[in-house]
Amino acid sequence: MSREYIAKKLKELRQKSGLTADEVGAKIGKSGKTVNAWENNRGQPDAEILISLCDIYEVDDILKEFRVDKPSTQTFSLSEHEKEVIIAYRKQPSLQIGVDRMLGVEPISEQKEKRA
Repeated sequence: MSREYIAKKLKELRQKSGLTADEVGAKIGKSGKTVNAWENNRGQPDAEILISLCDIYEVDDILKEFRVDKPSTQTFSLSEHEKEVIIAYRKQPSLQIGVDRMLGVEPISEQKEKRA
């Protein structure tokens, strides 16, 4: 299980519980900023706090909640045209943001900003 998955799951559980990060932080003696940091993969709670979070979020089976089902290994091949499009895309970095937006794909620059 990846750190990113844990962060995503913590945020999902908090939102499902209807609590704010500040409210959760107050319940466990941490700040809302700390809770947000955990949810955005900028740190992780220790095991004791994770158990407390599961109590707050009413998680009965922590292992089940955080289990990651392995995705099936799906293989596919690209057509010659698709390969040409990818090569052309890589050769035109100044156009990539526009192409990403047209296709509804989040630009890599925005993905990097989220991680920072």
